[in-house]
Amino acid sequence: MTNDGNARRIGAPSAVRRAVFWLALRLALSACGARTSKDEPPPPPNASDMIVALPDKATMDAPTGTLARQILDWLASDTGDSKTFDVAERLFIPGRSQLTADAIGRVPRLGAMLHAYPDATVEISCPVASTGDPQRDKALSEEPEQAIALRLVDNGLLPDRIAYDDVDRSNAQLEAREGEHPQLQDGIVLRITRHRPANG
Repeated sequence: MTNDGNARRIGAPSAVRRAVFWLALRLALSACGARTSKDEPPPPPNASDMIVALPDKATMDAPTGTLARQILDWLASDTGDSKTFDVAERLFIPGRSQLTADAIGRVPRLGAMLHAYPDATVEISCPVASTGDPQRDKALSEEPEQAIALRLVDNGLLPDRIAYDDVDRSNAQLEAREGEHPQLQDGIVLRITRHRPANG
């Protein structure tokens, strides 16, 4: 009797260890099977969400949600003859009417968009801090607007497709020496118009 009791007591820890092992294994397998979609890598972006095919057979990298994509989507639609877009980014060196290096690289993209739609024109407006004199404010805004217009022309857009404030050049010359422009604010406004042929 004593020997049998000892045998049972000696074997008991072994059985417990086996039970613990199998329980741990089941928990591990359950954990592997319970992985959610958050553990999986995100799917690759759809090409149509990144690249836009233009009517002139060119393509442009314009991810969904960007200003470039908003402009392209509107140009490709039939919703209205004109639309205003606010460009909030800083395009000019602070205190000067000189384009930043980033803006010099971005303005040609606008030119490419307009080039793809030959019936589209753009009006450029650069806000300035008010001086209390509307004519002077127009004169102050002309120089940076002209800087963008000339950059578009340099990239192949015809001048008659670009407009900006028409002011007396003699007034503008009095205000911005060597590109200094303390009144210039960040951002510009673009008004793009489609001159679609009338339905006959």
